[in-house]
Amino acid sequence: MMNRSVICTLLAALLMTAWLRADEPTLELNGRWIVTKLVIDGAELPVSTSPDSFWWEVDDDAWHYSFVLDGTRTKVTFTVTQTKNDTEIAVDAKLLNGGYAGRVCKGIYRIDGDVVRLCLADSPSIPRPTRFECPAKSGLQLFELRRAKTTTPNP
Repeated sequence: MMNRSVICTLLAALLMTAWLRADEPTLELNGRWIVTKLVIDGAELPVSTSPDSFWWEVDDDAWHYSFVLDGTRTKVTFTVTQTKNDTEIAVDAKLLNGGYAGRVCKGIYRIDGDVVRLCLADSPSIPRPTRFECPAKSGLQLFELRRAKTTTPNP
């Protein structure tokens, strides 16, 4: 009888964990995403058509943002905490490298199949955006991302 009770308890815990994780936005977001549009402070910047030059890589709460500028690859790494609401997912991105290492930039994102819209503050002093807009002098970065066909190793 004791074994049956233990097995039922373990099964219930396993099912509850699976149910809770089914609603986690990160699982949908895992993988490589190619930047197809970038707006910084109201100005749309040209984006390379090469999938290797400008991308985001998501692995649960570890996010990596990589781009090539003047022939040099830059990689920014974040630890991300997410909170889901009715229309978008709030992101608290703790920078792990660079001038703001250890500080948190706030943002929001929305995922629609293989397309993501991400609006992220450029520095920790800027409040979380409330819309997917990036007006001039806002200190915001607006990304449109497309899921990569295949994931390649990080260069």
